[in-house]
Amino acid sequence: MHILSEIEKICDEFNDSCVYLFSDLTEHKGSLGKVDYQRSVVNQFLSNHFKIKVEVRHNDKGAPFLYAKLKRNISISHSGNRYAVQLSEKRDVAIDIQLIERDLIGGKDFFVNDRESESFEMNNDNLHIIWSVKESMYKLLKGEVKSAKEEVIVREIDSNVVVVDYLESSYCFVLRVEKEYMLTYYR
Repeated sequence: MHILSEIEKICDEFNDSCVYLFSDLTEHKGSLGKVDYQRSVVNQFLSNHFKIKVEVRHNDKGAPFLYAKLKRNISISHSGNRYAVQLSEKRDVAIDIQLIERDLIGGKDFFVNDRESESFEMNNDNLHIIWSVKESMYKLLKGEVKSAKEEVIVREIDSNVVVVDYLESSYCFVLRVEKEYMLTYYR
């Protein structure tokens, strides 16, 4: 049994989606590997939330789906002991949470393309935003992208919105920057 602490629930009724932020206060010990442990945390949170047994499974591309009597699209992210889950009955969802604790400057060449490098100051905040929104976009596309670095282009970063171009379409993501973490999710 995990000790979970809900941080926040963000619902957008117009877009039919809810984001749940929570922390796992339990220290990871025992026989479960890291991935299985994290899945058990999310399964417990969802089972508590819906008051029925919920199991998250993953398709062959790694995208999660609910194995229960619930018809919801789901996206999951975690960083450290923080978790973010986005659910919707009708819309595709995609979410990423990043603890703001490490320097990404040294790894920027793995995920920042030339256009982004020319458009944005390459400071740690912008690099976390670019990384996070590309993670979210990858989830939205269900892993069906050859190169997130080159094909997913961050066009605009505003105080609470990030606009991403992919092929011939633009996508809007909500951006939340808090003291300890950053969150991006598909609107």
